Amino acid sequence: MPAYVSNVPSPKAALALVERLSQVLEVDLPCTDLEIAAAAYERQVTELVNEDDGTMEYVEQLEADFDEETVDDPDSLVAEVEDFLRNQPGT
Repeated sequence: MPAYVSNVPSPKAALALVERLSQVLEVDLPCTDLEIAAAAYERQVTELVNEDDGTMEYVEQLEADFDEETVDDPDSLVAEVEDFLRNQPGT
């Protein structure tokens, strides 16, 4: 979920989690409703970002920073996710 919409539930993130869980468990989980919700979410976020020049510049900078970081160290995102999951309460 992008930081600039952090207070909004993300069906796109939920879809990614369900799809990954489906792969890990090797089961077919129906995701049609989540796919529709994720597409609508993506459209709404894009529209909102495009309405504000400041937000659009911020998003472009975040994307450029991410792309640069990924090129420098493609495993950094994986390491960040692993650290996040490792530091969750109750895990």
